[in-house]
Amino acid sequence: MDAVDAATLTRPRGKLARFPVGTRWPELEALYLTYEDDRQVFDLLSGDRFRMGIRELIEFDPRSPDYIVSIPHAGVLIPEALRDHFALDESSLVEIDLYSDLCYELADGMHLRSELAPFVVDMNRSREGADEAELPRHLTNPAHEYYSVENRLMLRKPYTPTEEVEVLEYYDLYHGLLDRLIDRMRRERGYALLFDCHSMTSTGLGRVEDEGARRADFVAGTLGATSAHGAIIDAFMMALDTETSRHGLGLTIARDVPYSGGFITRNHHDPEAHVHVVQLEVAMDAYMYDAVAPAPKRYALKPRRLRIVRRAVQAAFRAAAEAADRIYQ
Repeated sequence: MDAVDAATLTRPRGKLARFPVGTRWPELEALYLTYEDDRQVFDLLSGDRFRMGIRELIEFDPRSPDYIVSIPHAGVLIPEALRDHFALDESSLVEIDLYSDLCYELADGMHLRSELAPFVVDMNRSREGADEAELPRHLTNPAHEYYSVENRLMLRKPYTPTEEVEVLEYYDLYHGLLDRLIDRMRRERGYALLFDCHSMTSTGLGRVEDEGARRADFVAGTLGATSAHGAIIDAFMMALDTETSRHGLGLTIARDVPYSGGFITRNHHDPEAHVHVVQLEVAMDAYMYDAVAPAPKRYALKPRRLRIVRRAVQAAFRAAAEAADRIYQ
């Protein structure tokens, strides 16, 4: 371990540190170097087209060493070469955790974010698909075969073998980066703490158990309190409750209902091996007007509420990180 890496390990208890200038990420850089060419992408939300490199499409933003932030479903970009595979209309936006990245913008940690629309390749599904009968179809699809909440295959025509390789390269890069971040944090701090970050429609849509039901504003996914050390989960929930309750908006919090944890949480949690994961879902209505809102408000942000959500998320992540720090010190 070099001097820069060692510097990330020491900080006053209860305070978040910043990475020293010059911190190196050779194991992550090696993954990025296999992608050299820019590509043209289409923005589903704005209709704009951009030339973007791989570091912008799968973005790594290291802020502090205290936890990892995974944001797999906020992207609205589609590689132009793949655009004709999809019928792109307003219903496509329902499949995206729209603006969810903004909810986590104040959080410290090591941010990993996909800017690709999840129906291009779904970072929160297994690469080959899952065979779990208790889950609806749209939660068991392979990463490159996205089913909507209405159980509709989003692909109008299958990817060619070459295109399938391309989209799975995005997937492999995202998960390669995530694996290396977890390994590095566990090596340097003795544990890894990962937050898998999402938003959800404010009422259950499509083939879900809570179809038509109003959801809580914040749902922590803990796999029945097994995804992380109990003290980490408790600190997370207490800070979330404290921060949201003081604003008088009636914001509500739930655990594991309707989502106890998706593929990333299920695949990476291992508290006995010192890998702790908490999934967080924020109901869209808590920070924006979502898909069920009438036009012209639909998909517009609620700036004041967004600020409250951001502070609540920041407080919960920080409390969980401090709890982990106490456990391992």
